[in-house]
Amino acid sequence: MSSSFSAELHSPLGRVGANRAPFGNSPLWGPSHFALAREYSGWLHHLARGQRAANFLPLRFHFTFIGHDFFTQRPRFQVSIREEGAYANARLEQNASGWLGLYGGTLPGRVAESLNPFSAGANNIWALEVVEPSSKAFGRFYLSDTEGQRVGNSTYPHPVLPFPFGECLRAGHYNGEPLKFYFLNMRVG
Repeated sequence: MSSSFSAELHSPLGRVGANRAPFGNSPLWGPSHFALAREYSGWLHHLARGQRAANFLPLRFHFTFIGHDFFTQRPRFQVSIREEGAYANARLEQNASGWLGLYGGTLPGRVAESLNPFSAGANNIWALEVVEPSSKAFGRFYLSDTEGQRVGNSTYPHPVLPFPFGECLRAGHYNGEPLKFYFLNMRVG
């Protein structure tokens, strides 16, 4: 496919979404609330067994086609969130450790990027490697970053706080095999 589209992203583990800060907007958390919310919000994962659905935000991703990889001819996309809400206009990127998250959609994220505009969008190119073709657009595929590292699940290792959502999506470093993703409710344009 050589066009832009939006869709839900799924794997055998379920629908992909982002987590919200597990502490809500309670004033009881005081000044530490912002730091904890930043630490926990926006990382991509599946709705984990036993996780409260209130902390999981299902997302619809927009894939903007930017061309084919010169060597592999795989389609490449910039991925963002176009919906209204907590992550409107956020971009799918990865941090230096490969964790996938939503960047630039929140007010603190936009302020941070205005102070360092060279960081915005630096890790926002994703390739789709079709592994099980289908009559439905792509079938099943691997999602990989600009270095060709596939995305899988990995346990979030926080030095002090346990990550309350289980495993998150990570490029290159994950438990087991990379995930085979597929799209549902795809809309071209």
